[in-house]
Amino acid sequence: MNLKPERVKDSHIIIYDEKHWRRLSTFRKKALKIMKILKKHNIDSLVIGSITRGDIHEKSDIDIIILNYIPSFIVENILISSGYQIFFKNLVQATPNSIVKANIYIDENTSISIPLSKLTEKEYEFFKFAGSLSLDGIIKNTRVPGINKKLLLIKPIKKGHIEYSIISREYNVAKILGISPRIIFEREKMLLRRDEIGRTGIFLKINVPPDKNIEDIARETAKKNPYLRKMINSLF
Repeated sequence: MNLKPERVKDSHIIIYDEKHWRRLSTFRKKALKIMKILKKHNIDSLVIGSITRGDIHEKSDIDIIILNYIPSFIVENILISSGYQIFFKNLVQATPNSIVKANIYIDENTSISIPLSKLTEKEYEFFKFAGSLSLDGIIKNTRVPGINKKLLLIKPIKKGHIEYSIISREYNVAKILGISPRIIFEREKMLLRRDEIGRTGIFLKINVPPDKNIEDIARETAKKNPYLRKMINSLF
């Protein structure tokens, strides 16, 4: 679902009904099960996005990112042995200077991402921008503030959340999220640009056949793509 940025929006309170709370609980239980399986194999992860803030909808994604590089075939084997099927796989690099991610989908809206580039402090700030939780945070049923694709800050409250546009409030929002204002301005510029040109703006996205290894595809692509080669050289 493509959500358009809202350039102007005053503070508004959203109260969740019982259906919303049930859906949020279902999504979180699904994420919790996957993260527990990964942790059982000593793999740390974060879940990112609306599931951490609470402002989910029926087709919200469940995005889980592994924090350190693990060969993708190992993660696939863990998921398959735990009863999941591999729905599809892809290789994504959002911008020439972004980390490269191997994404393994177990259904249309649930992905487990493996960084093929070393995660930097800047990347962790990007996670905070959207809202992120560790396994412990999900277990404790914590909700955190974050910014959605409409450029609205979502601040959880007991009965739902407060939301408002981050535009012209960037420095205040940065303090709330505990991140650099630079990150706010950078993501804001990118999302507004994507809205203006009517495209996703993803620098690189390659679908990987089920029988192929994601890293092999990354290496082959890197031979012709210096930006990709630069980002994965530290791991391969």
